[in-house]
Order: sequence, then C-alpha cells, then structure tokens
Amino acid sequence: PRNRDAHYNRGLALAGQSRFREALDAFETVLELDPGHSLARYSANLILSRMKDAA
Repeated sequence: PRNRDAHYNRGLALAGQSRFREALDAFETVLELDPGHSLARYSANLILSRMKDAA
C-alpha cells in the first residue's frame, strides 16, 4: 500500500517483535513516500543503531 501511516505502524509492530530488518524496510518505505517523516527517520536510525550493536 501507499499509505505511509500503515507502513509506519507496521514498522513499529515488526520492531516490537525484534524483526529489525523488516521494520527497517517498512520505515524506509515511509521515507520514500514522505521524506520529511521525522518519526520514521528516527525509528530507522534507532534500528540501524541496534543492528550495528548486535553485529
């Protein structure tokens, strides 16, 4: 879907399940649809940080 809020909420749900790669994909889709979506950018950066720490 092209609904940024649906993708954002999906990203949050996936992150809550520790499915970080999928969550990051969802947040990146939000940012493609709305580059100014600050919460999606924050969430994506947080997940990238967690993934980096886990590596």
